[in-house]
Amino acid sequence: MYKSIICFLFSLLFLNSCRQGENYRRLVDIDSLLKKEKLSVAHDALQRMSQNDFTDEELAYYQLLTVQCQYLRRIPFTTDSLINQSLNYYNRHSQKEKRARAYYCKSLVMLSLDSLEASIYNIKEAETLAEKMKDLDLLRESNIILSYLNSRTGNSALAISYGKKALDLAYKTGNKRRIGYCLDNLSTTFDAIGQTDSSNYYDRQMITYIPYQAKEDQPFFHNNAALYYKGIGHLDSAIRHLNSSLELAPMPHTYFVLAEVYALEGKQVEADSCWQEALKETDKDLYVQILKKYITWLHQQGRHHDATQMTQKLFTLRESLQGQQKAERLYRIQSEYEHVQVEEHGKKIFIYGTALIFILAASVVFIWCYYRKRRSIARNLLSENQAQIEKYEGMLSELEKSGRKHQQNYEALIRKIEKLQKENKKILHRGKNCYDAVVAGNNILKWNKEDSENCIAFYEIVNPKFKEEVLSKYKALTISQELFLMLVDMGKSEEQIKQIMNLSEGALRTMRYRIRRKGGEDE
Repeated sequence: MYKSIICFLFSLLFLNSCRQGENYRRLVDIDSLLKKEKLSVAHDALQRMSQNDFTDEELAYYQLLTVQCQYLRRIPFTTDSLINQSLNYYNRHSQKEKRARAYYCKSLVMLSLDSLEASIYNIKEAETLAEKMKDLDLLRESNIILSYLNSRTGNSALAISYGKKALDLAYKTGNKRRIGYCLDNLSTTFDAIGQTDSSNYYDRQMITYIPYQAKEDQPFFHNNAALYYKGIGHLDSAIRHLNSSLELAPMPHTYFVLAEVYALEGKQVEADSCWQEALKETDKDLYVQILKKYITWLHQQGRHHDATQMTQKLFTLRESLQGQQKAERLYRIQSEYEHVQVEEHGKKIFIYGTALIFILAASVVFIWCYYRKRRSIARNLLSENQAQIEKYEGMLSELEKSGRKHQQNYEALIRKIEKLQKENKKILHRGKNCYDAVVAGNNILKWNKEDSENCIAFYEIVNPKFKEEVLSKYKALTISQELFLMLVDMGKSEEQIKQIMNLSEGALRTMRYRIRRKGGEDE
């Protein structure tokens, strides 16, 4: 009887060890699938596995592969808890290869969560381990991420240095797909700092590696190739790459570039058709960029009414986008607030005090600027408010980078930004009403100075070239003279101008004479 029990227990242990060994072999197979980029198959295999009988080692491996699979499938992360558990295990055990990979994956997660400092720390840990192990593939990928992170933080020199290291490693490992990616990354980095020749140098090489890219990535490479050819004036080649991109994935951004190319060729009908497709962009940031270019194109085509309507749409979208950014900031504050609570009390006082002094100093500067420049209420206030908005947004960014994320300080800055945006909206709303009245040919006899200023301020936004190419030619113009030039710029006839401004024939001649003198013209 006793021997039977012993045999039974040994049988259970044997079966359990076999099951655990099978789990690890399956995880190794899934790892192999991920390396071959068979993402759907790997994902399904991970989903079918049960974690109930995992050992600690198998669980850590499973968590690592799950995070890696999620990143490769381009699914955004909402938390770093899974990779933290995996990394904690590998930090306690001597598995350098998986520990390095865990640091690499942790960096990707933190980058997805927009925590750049944490991402840099973890990718540097991965880079150090990869160098010790002489793991060229991981070292290459670490340098790619370091290049991107330094580009994001404005350190172009380091971004280029890491980018070149990554390219050298890609050549050493013979990975043509990553060679193409590294070439494209360097081209983008040089383009961002205005070094067009260097950007073009890497673009020319990148083009030959497009066929080696994953099918879902090729449209982006074709688009970049098209931008290169557009820049050097080879429009036919640009169109060829754009059409190749559209065959693979009809993206609005591709139509945007194609619209610009057609416009350069003088094919405005084709350009208009592409603009309509480009305006289907769902990413709000990209949509704003496309809409700005479209408004400029409409002005060039003389479609000022359509441009005005699109400008209003742009204002509304900007407000919506700023509201969304505020919500995202608040979400980040609240999600990290508990971490702030565990900091040392002395550090808190220093951080809060420094941030408060910073905000008060900025407020004093704003008030001083506001009262110093009231001479032209509408336009000065618009530009001052926008400058302050950008300044406060910069302060928010600085607080994020430095780690000084106290909820009250953030909310104080956001309230200031909202207040300034409301003031701008009121000015622009009044300006649009006045502008519409002028477009309709209504008489402005009852207008006050502020109405005229609001109207001109709105027109300068609708048609930016008016200020640069018309008003800048004259010195010390009165509001009435600026309004007169605005009407001329809008294409109003002399009879219409006399009707709108309530001028006699003699007053009109006097107006023209005085404006010419201020422009330095002969009498």
